[in-house]
Amino acid sequence: MNLEKQLLNFMKKKDYIPLTKEELAVALNISFNSLKQFFKLLDSLVNSKKVSFDDYKYSIYQKKETLKGKISFTTKGNAFFISEEDIDDIFIPKKELNHANHNDDVEIEIIKEKRMNSKAEGRVLKVLNRNSNLIVGTFTENKNFGFVVPDDIKCNYDIFIKKGDKNGAKTDDKVVCKLVEFPDKKKNPEGVVIEVIGNKKDKNAQIISLLKDMEIPYKFSNKINKELEELTQTDIKKEIKNRVDFRNLFTVTIDGADAKDFDDAISIDKKDNDYVLYVHIADVSHYVKKDSKLDREAYKRGNSVYLIDYVVPMLPEVLSNNLCSLNPNTDKLSITVKMIIGKNGNVKEYKFYESVINSNYRLVYDDVTNFLEGKKHFYDDETLKENLLVMKELDEILTNKRINRGTIDFNFPEIAITFGKDGKVENIAKKENGLANRIIESFMICANEVVGKHFGELDIPIIYRIHSKPPEDKLEILKNNLSRLNIKMKPIDMISSKYLSEIIDQFKDTNKSDFINYSILRSMTKAKYSPNIDIHFGLATFLYCHFTSPIRRYADLTVHRTLKNYLHSNIEIPKNYISYLDITSNHINDTEVLAIDAERKLEDIKKVEFMKNKIGQVFRGIIVSVTSFGLFVQLENTVEGLVKYEDIMDDYYEFDEQTLTAIGRRTKNVFDIGMGVEVIVAKVNEITNEINFYLNR
Repeated sequence: MNLEKQLLNFMKKKDYIPLTKEELAVALNISFNSLKQFFKLLDSLVNSKKVSFDDYKYSIYQKKETLKGKISFTTKGNAFFISEEDIDDIFIPKKELNHANHNDDVEIEIIKEKRMNSKAEGRVLKVLNRNSNLIVGTFTENKNFGFVVPDDIKCNYDIFIKKGDKNGAKTDDKVVCKLVEFPDKKKNPEGVVIEVIGNKKDKNAQIISLLKDMEIPYKFSNKINKELEELTQTDIKKEIKNRVDFRNLFTVTIDGADAKDFDDAISIDKKDNDYVLYVHIADVSHYVKKDSKLDREAYKRGNSVYLIDYVVPMLPEVLSNNLCSLNPNTDKLSITVKMIIGKNGNVKEYKFYESVINSNYRLVYDDVTNFLEGKKHFYDDETLKENLLVMKELDEILTNKRINRGTIDFNFPEIAITFGKDGKVENIAKKENGLANRIIESFMICANEVVGKHFGELDIPIIYRIHSKPPEDKLEILKNNLSRLNIKMKPIDMISSKYLSEIIDQFKDTNKSDFINYSILRSMTKAKYSPNIDIHFGLATFLYCHFTSPIRRYADLTVHRTLKNYLHSNIEIPKNYISYLDITSNHINDTEVLAIDAERKLEDIKKVEFMKNKIGQVFRGIIVSVTSFGLFVQLENTVEGLVKYEDIMDDYYEFDEQTLTAIGRRTKNVFDIGMGVEVIVAKVNEITNEINFYLNR
């Protein structure tokens, strides 16, 4: 009997238990001189799927159920398998990837079942589809060849470029390259440069590289531009006769200083104890007809993307910044929600109109805030000043109503990044939203609630903005985290948005505030779009939708179309409409996540760019997280970096998981969340966008 047959027969015995290769050699009496050949045989049988190898032990191969889905790489070269079915992600070790690339469609098998503290592990059997053969990265030229370092750090390899395939690229150029050979055990992938974007130091080249890498469309086709030529200002003049004329109302827009697209405008009046609030929203649906080329492009984009001072609009600028935009002193088509609001903040009456307006002023948030807080008095128009004061009154009523019902306000500061004339980052600072921002937010939430409740109560399907209650397991983690700060929470079933809001308010002026806010945020589900009726936990409301920003959000545009059909008594629900809303919701949920990821990535890039010139400088900050490997410190300008324990020279520090502190073994020094510290900028990594600090002691 040959050795292979002898080995397989031995493993097929009923009483066989998996053995290591050394144990098998002993059991089969393999001589010392034959060990090398025996071990080669084992490897061969594993590769041919006659024998399984798991936890360093061998057994007869049992055909396993396979799964299909996508592969998502980590920065360390391992990956996670994301199934098409509703199951937990499966860890794929680097050695089991079988030449799969990030985002490929693959078929896998389970090689290690899920355990209490670890995920199941799998092995890629085959790559079903290469989802992208285009890579964006930075080109480096050598004498006889070049290579591209991918921007996406999940691509764990450089791409080899032959000398004749560089397409004019120079060292430090951002490029797009096409893979012509995929990686294997012996060599890196090979590609050809198909587009040179520009030098990596150029601000626009950075942004275009990011958009291309994330596959976010940023140009409009000639077909779209041709369709736009048919839309003119004369359309408004022809349409006015079909509209309710609100041009006599005193109307203003309030936006950021750099804003160019004005979705919303406000008119307000006070009658006895009631407030009459008009929220005018740009009538985008008048111009963007369903299933037109413009509509299909807006659907594909899902939303506008705001990359610091660069905007990727959902709609072409001739619409977003001109025809649709509620610019001042120009007749504009709008959809108006008129609301009569009592002194308790309840909406007593409401009505919808297809309208025409003419905004009196284009106001800026900071200016309005300064006026209302008595810091500056630069408005001469008495009607304007009176209107702004009435807006402030109504906002206080609406804000108190939201607080009392349990709306959660984390009040995270925004980041203000400013650039010099050379395009380089000049400064990074916190940017607090002022009173004027809150006024507009209050009025928009009020209008969104009215529209959502209107259609919900009529049982007319629309896309809602829903935010489910945090799951119990996440609340348990939150409860455990806050208990380490001696905060005792109520039982899980008694936790409401109002209760969490009260915790945030209780600690808002303490050094624990950021940790508590982020802990509560991490316990939350993600708000999303859905045709299904549900609560909005964060706003402590029900039947909520997005209606007020159709220039920059496709969800709002779909709601506008439903509202206009309703106003024209066309309430018949088309066949398969619910399915359309469901598909649309899923799509715009994805594009929203993509936009947020792009915005965060660019912010991280710019933070690193700013801090790389600050090496050796001292900054003040607070500890926002204590981990098993170091302290995360956030500077006053919102930049965050890591202090590794190994870089703290006065002692050996150990992480205490119970108290979320780091304690010196000898000195008993304690590092705690919220503690103020001084740090020295040690190094920055422009590939991973990570920053390291030393403590200044």
